[in-house]
Amino acid sequence: MLGGRASRIVMGGLCIFEIEDFNLLKYINNGGIPSHYLSENASYLQKSYIQNYIQEEIKGEALVRNLLSFNRFLDLAGMTNGQEVNYTNIARDVGVDAKTVREYFQILIDTLLGNYLLPYFDKKKRTNILQSPKFYLFDTGIVNHLKGLTLSKEEGEEFGRSFEYIFFNELLNYKNYRDKDFEISFWRTYEKDEVDFILGDAEIAIEIKSTKNINNIDLKGIKKFNEIYKPKRSIVITNTNIPRKLDNGIELIPYMEFIDLLWNDKITS
Repeated sequence: MLGGRASRIVMGGLCIFEIEDFNLLKYINNGGIPSHYLSENASYLQKSYIQNYIQEEIKGEALVRNLLSFNRFLDLAGMTNGQEVNYTNIARDVGVDAKTVREYFQILIDTLLGNYLLPYFDKKKRTNILQSPKFYLFDTGIVNHLKGLTLSKEEGEEFGRSFEYIFFNELLNYKNYRDKDFEISFWRTYEKDEVDFILGDAEIAIEIKSTKNINNIDLKGIKKFNEIYKPKRSIVITNTNIPRKLDNGIELIPYMEFIDLLWNDKITS
């Protein structure tokens, strides 16, 4: 036992605020592992990373009995990154039982390839709230490698998923590095009203929008959340350069400005 002589520090990939001349598409495709982000051939490094992970962490440590099933599971974990986890459906596709799938997810977390099982927020115990967690792998470059994707434009559904992910990663790193005690969760109803990230006990609601043009439909979920929970602050992170504050108090903040505010403790304090 090392009481008083050891501490645990969890380090993620590069944060946006650590990267000079940050390039959004490069970060999405290459990921935040420093050597990957800087590489001209990140795909080769990502492939090697996954192969080494399977061989050294999983096979070498005898963490699973059926390596082929785990390989199939890992591909599915990449495909469903940032989505609600359905253990039964994944188990059917992989060819194992749901209990084994839960164990596989825990292996990803224990070996640090998995970032987080993001819980649902339901302070008022409402029956129309989705109650499955979301799962995130630790690196957007690894996720898109598993999907076989290279994004060339700041548009489309996959770009939106990646754009959302990098801000989850930033929030999680900020929480860990600054030793903050707020929880991160998400909110979504069966009517598809959704807010991407809830900080603490509904103190802050954060929605991520990768589109250049924000309309009323984009704000539907966060407006609904505001009506029910009355958060202290409601923020929409946007892929634009112009900040705005709407009459209902919702703040539209360009993503690089949000990063600056976050790491200067002007979001959560």
